[in-house]
Amino acid sequence: MRYYFLKLTIVIAIFTAGYLLLTGVSKASTMSDENYIIDLNPEITIAPQTHLQDVKGISDVRQGVINGNGFAVEQGFDYIFGLNDFVFSLSPLIIDYGPFSPTNPVTRLQNLSINVGSAFSYAVGATEDHELMLQNGKTIIIPSTTCDDGLCSNEFASGWSNPLTFGFGYSCKALAGSDCVIKNSGDFMEFPNQIDSDNLENVMSGTGSDKIKKSEIIYKINTATTQPKGLYSNTVTYIAVPGY
Repeated sequence: MRYYFLKLTIVIAIFTAGYLLLTGVSKASTMSDENYIIDLNPEITIAPQTHLQDVKGISDVRQGVINGNGFAVEQGFDYIFGLNDFVFSLSPLIIDYGPFSPTNPVTRLQNLSINVGSAFSYAVGATEDHELMLQNGKTIIIPSTTCDDGLCSNEFASGWSNPLTFGFGYSCKALAGSDCVIKNSGDFMEFPNQIDSDNLENVMSGTGSDKIKKSEIIYKINTATTQPKGLYSNTVTYIAVPGY
């Protein structure tokens, strides 16, 4: 009986976006036609960030109202939501299968958690540096699975339950929210491969309507009896991007 060891290292990268409030001055001007005259006087000053006041979770940066005969012009910006941190975490960061034997599929679980904060949307993408590779044997790999029907890829999920279907793949189970790209239990996908110049593919994405997002990443590996024994490894990188 052959035994294998698999060590999967997870790398997290988070890209954040936000906005910058600028302090500046807009010169007053007069607008008119035969029906109205609006005289914006004196100068209107755009509020700096330090002037924000948080009231019941809403930042009100209105700087006043210019009233005229039949009209009112509000200065500033109505109801800009205060910014809360976007937080992304994975646990554990190293997936270690220990010893396993051919034709006996093994799975390991990893928790992925996101607090969307003030973001309106988000996406978490993943990619691997290469297929599972035998250390000191750069041409020997455990290939990515193509699932039972031979159709799954890094873009399409499919079922994988046959113990004679070999390879390495992942699935996603939503624990809080419903944002996993893989929707059906038992479906798996390949990770995009950097060596093949594959594009980053999302494992989760959604809106900020539910602030807390949690999922379970399911890693699965199964090998044939002809697979050379040894220590195999690769690195999977997750990139979380909030949208504002």
